[in-house]
Amino acid sequence: PLGQILAAVGLLLSGVLGLVGKLLSGLGLGGLVNNLLGGLGIKGILEGLGLGSVTKSLTGRK
Repeated sequence: PLGQILAAVGLLLSGVLGLVGKLLSGLGLGGLVNNLLGGLGIKGILEGLGLGSVTKSLTGRK
């Protein structure tokens, strides 16, 4: 049951981040978020952990 809960939370988070990323890209703020994550080093950390898709979803970039 715990694995199913974690999988469901992960899917929900992925969907929400995807929607937020599309909204930010539509407003022209995707680049700002990308630069902010890169400047803080969070983008590199997430990519190192194999979570680069999170930053791609949030910034709206492929």
